Amino acid sequence: MIILWVMASIKDPSYFPVVVNFMIFFLNDMYGFISWKKREAKIEEKIEIG
Repeated sequence: MIILWVMASIKDPSYFPVVVNFMIFFLNDMYGFISWKKREAKIEEKIEIG
């Protein structure tokens, strides 16, 4: 979806804020996923030790 908005913003620069918005959403999603996986690993470690 980001690629499609980049292509649209090449034709019309007024779409560039939408590209930035979706990039921020993507980075936020990646941060959340990585944090979730780290937390999951810690919980599994505690269960194995526990």
